[in-house]
Amino acid sequence: MHLVPVSPAAGQSRYMRPLLPAVTYCSSDGNYAPYGQQWREGVPAPDSYGVDSHPERFGLHSAALALLEHLAGDYDVEVHGDPVHARDLLLDA
Repeated sequence: MHLVPVSPAAGQSRYMRPLLPAVTYCSSDGNYAPYGQQWREGVPAPDSYGVDSHPERFGLHSAALALLEHLAGDYDVEVHGDPVHARDLLLDA
């Protein structure tokens, strides 16, 4: 599948994702770990999936907020910040 960008309609601005910060990550022993390559063996330890001690690694929040701001500014939508509305987005496992 080849996606082709669509030009914005008259009066609409083009969405530009904000730049994500370039961060140097280190392994637990202090060595440089390129993003996505902390586990050189290819498989992370099972208990690593529940760790959320470094939320800055998930920089997509700024991009998501920028997208919401863009959509709310260019389209007739309502934005609700109450987390109760997110319940509809949960998927059954």
